[in-house]
Amino acid sequence: MKKCSGCLSENSDDTRFCRSCGKDISQIPVYGTLIQCPRCGNNNPYETQFCGSCGQPLTQEASNKLYAEKPPSDPWKVRAKNHPSYKQLTAIAIFLPGVGFILGIVNLCKSTVLDRKLGEHLLATSILWGFLWGVVFLFINMAS
Repeated sequence: MKKCSGCLSENSDDTRFCRSCGKDISQIPVYGTLIQCPRCGNNNPYETQFCGSCGQPLTQEASNKLYAEKPPSDPWKVRAKNHPSYKQLTAIAIFLPGVGFILGIVNLCKSTVLDRKLGEHLLATSILWGFLWGVVFLFINMAS
């Protein structure tokens, strides 16, 4: 008997597709046979996904589990300076604080952590530089 890896139902040995879920089971060995590990040559029962001797994945599903994408990075480690438009948008926020403030709000509304970090950076930069430009223009007007 062959056991489907998708729904775990048992099928006859000559079946190519699972009778319960329709998954292709033609490559699944017959129950009771052994799978030889490609790395160390150890014989493992067919239902195992990893070699009992060396840990090598024996099925595609096991390989997918082992080499799955890593989870998204920690949001606390994401830095605005890693954004591709960081330098250009920072320059805009410094010399045109009003535009930088609007761009900061737009980036805060985006879905990725990197965009939101850039939005926070642009807001802080535009507020700081807006204040500094105001002080500079105040002193220029007072001097004249």
